[in-house]
Amino acid sequence: MSSTRRSFSADPSPQLRAEGLIWALRLGALEGARLPEGTDLRGVVSRLKAEEFSLLCSHLDPASLTTDQLEAIKARMWSSPREASAVAELLLRGNFPVDRSTWRRLHRERLLPRGLFVRMLLLVEGRTFEDLEEVLSLSDRESQEAVGEIALELEEDLARFALLHMSKSPFFEVRAKAAEVASARGLQMPEYFWRGLLLDGDRRVRSRTARALFELQVGCGWALSLLRREMRLLTPEMIRLLCGCAGPEEARAFLSEVLERCAHRAIMEEAVLVMAEMGFSEVLEGLWSMCLTESIGLKVAVEAMRRLWPASTEVALLFARCLDSSRCVWLIKALPREPFWGLERFVEVLEERKSASTRGSPLRCAVLDRFGWWGMEEELWEALLDGSSPEEAICARHLARLSPGAMLSWALSRGDLPGRFARAIFRGLPTPVLLSLDPGEFPEGVLSSSLRAARLKALSSDPSREEELLEELRSALSGRDRWLILSALEVTSSLGISSLKDAVWGLLELEDEEVVVEAIRALGRIGDEEDLGYLMEIASFWRSDMAKAAEEASGAIRKRRGIGLG
Repeated sequence: MSSTRRSFSADPSPQLRAEGLIWALRLGALEGARLPEGTDLRGVVSRLKAEEFSLLCSHLDPASLTTDQLEAIKARMWSSPREASAVAELLLRGNFPVDRSTWRRLHRERLLPRGLFVRMLLLVEGRTFEDLEEVLSLSDRESQEAVGEIALELEEDLARFALLHMSKSPFFEVRAKAAEVASARGLQMPEYFWRGLLLDGDRRVRSRTARALFELQVGCGWALSLLRREMRLLTPEMIRLLCGCAGPEEARAFLSEVLERCAHRAIMEEAVLVMAEMGFSEVLEGLWSMCLTESIGLKVAVEAMRRLWPASTEVALLFARCLDSSRCVWLIKALPREPFWGLERFVEVLEERKSASTRGSPLRCAVLDRFGWWGMEEELWEALLDGSSPEEAICARHLARLSPGAMLSWALSRGDLPGRFARAIFRGLPTPVLLSLDPGEFPEGVLSSSLRAARLKALSSDPSREEELLEELRSALSGRDRWLILSALEVTSSLGISSLKDAVWGLLELEDEEVVVEAIRALGRIGDEEDLGYLMEIASFWRSDMAKAAEEASGAIRKRRGIGLG
């Protein structure tokens, strides 16, 4: 195709140059072309179909056109709407001066789309206020949306006039666009402009106006005062955005009134969350009653407690005392894990519940898991020695942190330690203790394997021990210990260690399907272009889980490397 372009450009014959131009166009070889000097476009454009002419206009470089060539092109604009549009776009790209009467006539004769007519009048030099008024008088949606786009480039006084007109449009997209353009340009619009849009009958306009005000970061106390009288018009997004650009006391008063007067659940939930985010702890006083009346959901109440923690411990205590066991388990798991004032009382209240003292119950497991590290060592040992299986791993993890020496001695004295139990012990050990242990000093089997797996994760967080980590990972990936391999793959993938790519490919020869699938996923994080072909082959011919993993891995490589699908 490039040779075609060279041939018509270099040939001195005007007739052959014209012929070459037509063929270059039809073959798709014309791209941002500069026409050779002396090319007679009249003979070319007269032979082109409307589609070909439109394509020619889209490819030509406006700056390279001579006056004669431009006139030859403009002669075609009276032929059809498609050709008129192509010429108009070319003139806009070149910012050529236009005779507005010509475009008005084209528009009257329905040869020029209204949106393009608007652009021709307002985007070229010499536009006037009268041009804008003429455009604003057009009542169709296409014209009004075109004005919205052009308002970004108009002079301030013209833009302000256009936006005021757009705010009264019958089309919601145009009204919303008025707010967004005013915000994007930072225009000082009168308050009645914003008031009308905030009280608009379409919630989409109200929400987008609130976002525009938020992005402008102007004081919105007046907007909150306005909406206190019109709460039926509130949307959750409006609450968040307008409070975000109002003063703290204005926001506090507004949100309190919303909770008092509003009955819409989504609105109330958003108000609760925004109050919690802004640190207004008075919202905690009504959380339980709002949950009882189902004005808000439990999930929102717990999220508010999380954001106001630890000021919300007393309220959390009330919830823990009154919720049923399953919801109480969810509450305990959702709350922050750090120590807090009143922890002892919190644990006492939980332990008063019958289900919290039942061995193996979900609530007891949740209590031990969440608070086992604090003042419960005796209970942990008791539960561990009792052998209640759901609690064993939880107790082992906490005891490994509280009494590492005693826990390791106890583990070594047990010859039949389950794998999940051993893994929980080493997961709970403090990192310095974990890294000081030598796997060779432990008997081969579950304990040694679990220790090596836990050490991999601990080493991965210490940049100074990178060489030791690589050595351990190579050893793990070349071995046959299933749990250790899976742990090594997790670390290799999370750190993106591409130097271990060959070792990971070697795992695809194993018969363990879970290991193979995880190895393929790891290749998505550490692989490169060389691996794509093999992964696509796996995606095409292997079993379903492996094929799906290979497809995801190849997609991850493409995204990371910026490679297209071709």
